[in-house]
Amino acid sequence: MAALFDANGTYTGGTVKLNNAWVPAPFSGLRSQLTAYRLVNTVADLQNVSNNLAGTYALGKDIDFSGSSAAFSGVGGATNAAFTGQFDGMGHAIRNVNLQVAADSQTYLALFGVIGTRGVVRNLGVENAYANGWYSGPVAILAGLNQGLISYSHSSGTSSQSWDGSGSAGLVARNDGTIQRSSSTASVFGMDAVGGLAVINNGLIVQSFRGRQYRRRVALLCGRSRCHQQWDNHAILFDRQRIGGLRRRHCGQQFRYDQRILLHVALQSEFVPAGWRRYCAQ
Repeated sequence: MAALFDANGTYTGGTVKLNNAWVPAPFSGLRSQLTAYRLVNTVADLQNVSNNLAGTYALGKDIDFSGSSAAFSGVGGATNAAFTGQFDGMGHAIRNVNLQVAADSQTYLALFGVIGTRGVVRNLGVENAYANGWYSGPVAILAGLNQGLISYSHSSGTSSQSWDGSGSAGLVARNDGTIQRSSSTASVFGMDAVGGLAVINNGLIVQSFRGRQYRRRVALLCGRSRCHQQWDNHAILFDRQRIGGLRRRHCGQQFRYDQRILLHVALQSEFVPAGWRRYCAQ
């Protein structure tokens, strides 16, 4: 159940009877049975989310940055203050955003610099975005660092890092939380490691996929830890020296390709649209 109000308005709460036995549906990303959302309808509304990073927001409609000449440094700004609230895209998309760092000290570049441990981003599309990091920090389209929950979200566009730094990714640069039922079709370029969903994964990625082309060192889906039901939709060939099973530095660890097969993956030699063709099992 949701209550919606404009970003420049207020509301007076009434009385609602809730089900004490309520539990959220799997993968929904919901935190409560009744949620009051502040609507985000404009570029200015989105920029103002940084003024209350613990708030609960919903996109009231698609937002298009095409008419905005200024670059956006992301929610949390140059300090990468963590977003600890809830952001529900309601199936809408943020389009044509130009993501650029605001200062050399900015650690992460993405629409959300950091999603904190209590933060939730769900049902959100970030489409035809351009994230360009000319510094050494990680670059991604949706989140630089995710410590919370990302659910039913997707990204497209270009994620690029111009210098030899911490890598670039289509969805999340570093995942220490949970990503579920999400995807990226972004083109990813970088002088260092690049990843379809995430460059580094220390958390959980569930039923998510990527499908585009990458340049330089590749982390196809995720890094170490738990990766369940991932899909790789595009064939790619890269320098053998820089390709790991899911990430080179973690070769030899166990990764789950689906819920039936558990592999010890070493050096990948070839990838095909259906997944991988050859691997070296230990």
